[in-house]
Amino acid sequence: MKKFLTALLCVISLTMALFAFTACSNKQTYNCVGYDFTADDGEEMNMLNMLNSLTLVLNNDKTCTIQIVTPGENMSYSGTWEEKDGYITTDINSDWSMHLKKEGGKLIHTARETIGGKQGTSVVTFEKA
Repeated sequence: MKKFLTALLCVISLTMALFAFTACSNKQTYNCVGYDFTADDGEEMNMLNMLNSLTLVLNNDKTCTIQIVTPGENMSYSGTWEEKDGYITTDINSDWSMHLKKEGGKLIHTARETIGGKQGTSVVTFEKA
């Protein structure tokens, strides 16, 4: 019984240490869970089908990184971010600067863009990892 209680206390201590480490992390990581594009002609594309992953990392020092993994390559771009009035705005580059609305644990970016030569509207949804 004593060994069991000792083991249980060790497990509880390790679990609490893990939660404390996570809470004190110096970054927030968001994984893309939706990237939908609707062209002006009505064609709809699920852009996640072309990506292995899309990850946004917001560091506490107000720097950020977007990591894009496709079947052919890994790309990473850095920039800065700020939070104001329920939105997070990233300044990364012309393709990945975003104005993301905070909705619970999600960030949602809606914008006009051109994909495959077609103009349309995209909705990109990130969920906290």
